[in-house]
Amino acid sequence: MSTAGISPSAKRISYVLKTIVVLSAAAGVYLSYAAGGVFCFVLAPVMRSNAWNIRNVLTHVVVPVAAVLDFFVTGVFYFQPSKICRLQ
Repeated sequence: MSTAGISPSAKRISYVLKTIVVLSAAAGVYLSYAAGGVFCFVLAPVMRSNAWNIRNVLTHVVVPVAAVLDFFVTGVFYFQPSKICRLQ
């Protein structure tokens, strides 16, 4: 891909925006994972049998695990700004 027609400022803006998106996703995954941990180790023992309904399990267990898997499958290694816009 040739970047001869793209101005340096557009390259820089593109790189900054892509970096912000990746860092936001990483923070979201961490917070989601932390929420799942708090639920499993703090709230579930207190709530006893009421904790393990489908809504709580999906929200606090399945979604954080899926978010972490998604982050590592498509977020960290798939994101390669050098393939999108050659930076010099």
